[in-house]
Amino acid sequence: MKITFLTITILFISQLSYSQITKNSWLVGGGVSFANTIIDGENASETINIAISSNAGYFVLDKLALGTKLSFTSDYIPKTSIKTNFYTVGPFVRYYLFSPEKVFNIYAQTAFEFKYRNDSEGAIRTFSALGGPVIFLNQHVALEFNLGYANTNFKNNELNIKTIQSGISLQIHLTK
Repeated sequence: MKITFLTITILFISQLSYSQITKNSWLVGGGVSFANTIIDGENASETINIAISSNAGYFVLDKLALGTKLSFTSDYIPKTSIKTNFYTVGPFVRYYLFSPEKVFNIYAQTAFEFKYRNDSEGAIRTFSALGGPVIFLNQHVALEFNLGYANTNFKNNELNIKTIQSGISLQIHLTK
């Protein structure tokens, strides 16, 4: 009974709130994502990936934000027990599908990122596309769940890696 009451109360309160995805608003947040990559071919392997990221964006139009994403990623290859850390930076474009007044929304985001690591010459380029549901907990705070695809290209060799990733993030929406 308590759980039912709490759920109804949260849903009622959340219906009173609205999002800040309008022009001239800011988006600041961060999250964690997980991925499991399988590399086929001559150097076949499996990689487990955990990433912690932060982002900042500006809404140039209602529902459309441009920004920058920074990440720290740790890859682990169980077959060889090799662990590699990457630092990632790159621009993103994000679009929300529903009107700003909605408590529930869906977003789509694309990014072009550069990964760096100490033992690598040159940048590693990654294109990613992700999206998912957004729940605005109040006027300024949103909880996001995402599912995405990333294609990573290593500059110094011909290796392309395709990854399916999932994650969760918390975003703060600020107005001027």
